[in-house]
Formats: sequence, C-alpha cells, structure tokens
Amino acid sequence: MFYRRISVGLTARMISAGVVKEEDRDVYQYSIEVVAALIVNFVSALILFLVFGRLSEGLIFFAVFFPLRTYSGGYHASTHLKCYLISMALMLAVIFCLNNTSQTDYYMLSAVLGLFSILTVFMLAPVEDKNRPLDDKEIAVYRGKSLKLLAVDGAALILLLIFRMEFYAYVVSLGLSVTAASIIVAKLNRLISTKIIIEK
Repeated sequence: MFYRRISVGLTARMISAGVVKEEDRDVYQYSIEVVAALIVNFVSALILFLVFGRLSEGLIFFAVFFPLRTYSGGYHASTHLKCYLISMALMLAVIFCLNNTSQTDYYMLSAVLGLFSILTVFMLAPVEDKNRPLDDKEIAVYRGKSLKLLAVDGAALILLLIFRMEFYAYVVSLGLSVTAASIIVAKLNRLISTKIIIEK
C-alpha cells in the first residue's frame, strides 16, 4: 500500500501539471510503484552491507546481479512485501557466505559456483515468472542482452581467478549464483503451475 500511495500521488500531480496524459495514468502508476520498490530494496540492501562492513563487496555483488537479473528473468514475488523480505534474506545469506567462507576455499567455490551459474543462465535465460510474463519480442531481446552480460561477468570472473584475486572472484560468483537460483526457482514455479493447469 505504501508504494501504491506514492505512485498514485505522483501520477496525479504529473497529470495535473500536464506532464502525463490521463489515458497513461495506469502505466505511470505501475512504473513509479515498481521503481519505488526497487529503490527501497536497493537502499536497504546497501545499509545491510554497510552495517556488516561489506559495502564494497555489496557494490560488486550488485554490479553483477542487477544487470544480469534484469534481463535473464527469474522469480518475482506476488507482493512488494514478499519481494522485500526475500531480498533482505538473500542479502543476509550473501553476507553470511562472505563472513564465514575460508580463504582457502575462495578459488574452488568461485570456479564451481561460477561455472554452474553461467551454464544455468546460458541454458535457461530469459525465464518467465507467472507474475512477470514475457512476449516473444521481449524473450529475444532479453536473451541477447543477458548473454552479453553473462560474457562480461564470465570474463571478469576468469581474469580475477587468473590474477589470484580469489576473494573478488568469490563475490562475483555469488552475484551469478543468486541470479541462477532466481532463474531456477522461477522455472520450477512455471513448471508446477503448468502441471496444475493440465491436471485440472
């Protein structure tokens, strides 16, 4: 409701000011609502990383996760509250991994998680979620962009490993892993939903 009130209020003001046409009200309300939710989630996540002394790692994580997640698709919660809670839980999980993984394991985990995630994104992206369907044009465009981003992230991971910057490689691999996990969950949800519909 918080995001809804913001989007309704801002859209009404823009319409009154003549910036937005009345017939475009729904489009702008939805867009503002989504952007507001993303900003709150992002700022909250940064605060979490800052509190735990992992701000630089958080920025690297988001540099990998956000662009790739945008185009590869993945799980979308049915409400903003669920999205927020899941996002914060994931960020805490990432911080936990950063704080509790032994330095001797960075290289191996980076390689294994990175390879698994890259293959997952390559094979499945973009994946639709029941709460965010895609049309044929979007699928083609999103796949192309997700593969380009995947190539950049993969190259960065390889270079970091070559130059023995294992910790940063591990951060990159976590960004890839969370993206891959989101894709897998969305794919499973779609398969389950399809099965239920067929059985009915």
